[in-house]
Amino acid sequence: MDNDQYSEISDSSQRKSLLRKLSRCTTLTMDESFLLNNLTIQESQLIWNKNGNAHFVISDTNHNQTLLPENCYYNAVVMMKDNYDYVEGYIIIKGTEYKIAHAWNVDTQGNHIDFTIPDAEIFDYFGVMVEKPMPLTTCSQS
Repeated sequence: MDNDQYSEISDSSQRKSLLRKLSRCTTLTMDESFLLNNLTIQESQLIWNKNGNAHFVISDTNHNQTLLPENCYYNAVVMMKDNYDYVEGYIIIKGTEYKIAHAWNVDTQGNHIDFTIPDAEIFDYFGVMVEKPMPLTTCSQS
């Protein structure tokens, strides 16, 4: 499905169905990744607008956990095992307007930490703490 087809999906239940399908896949094309990001932003925007906040976030890529590059949701869930809270929202490269769906963590002192992106200072972070993120599931692609 290309982005022109995406713009025609006005029904929220259709968007949510496609979002669930794409988020379960371990391998996505560039177009599918772009579509997944846009669906996530669109479906989550009301929650973020009502409950989200801007956050100052620091990077910590020198931790002892085995984390996956470019897999923020997985990494943020893994870090919950080390007593970090989970935050979900979006990031924006400073000086731009393009939103990228993203997840990061908060330590027990309230410091927001991104274990995925090594240069957090070039982004603006906006999100909401999630008490129990949905379990991660994957699908195989043939």
